[in-house]
Amino acid sequence: MDIEKVEPEEEEPEEEPVEEPEPLPGHGDQFDAHP
Repeated sequence: MDIEKVEPEEEEPEEEPVEEPEPLPGHGDQFDAHP
């Protein structure tokens, strides 16, 4: 059945944006250098 696909809790963590880590204060220039 589709009971396992109804609760994807550990499939897509939307509360932890790992793709865009917050740049440290003062080091924003190094993170903003890439286009």
